[in-house]
Amino acid sequence: MRILVAGLVAGVVGLVLFVVELAVALSGNTLTSSGIVLLWLGVGLLVVAGALFLFAVLTSDSRGSAASDGRVPSDG
Repeated sequence: MRILVAGLVAGVVGLVLFVVELAVALSGNTLTSSGIVLLWLGVGLLVVAGALFLFAVLTSDSRGSAASDGRVPSDG
């Protein structure tokens, strides 16, 4: 659950940074060096968020499938 929340936070922050800096770049203004850093930071956070989301989905599927019906598996 913590991984999913961390991915959500990273994704929201990355998306905001990416959209703001992209809007600055597309409006005709030149990006300063800090603007370029923020743009790439936003892209990096989006990639990290995607990786965390994928990891959270893959790990929850392997743990949740065996115990999803609430029964204890029998040995025979």
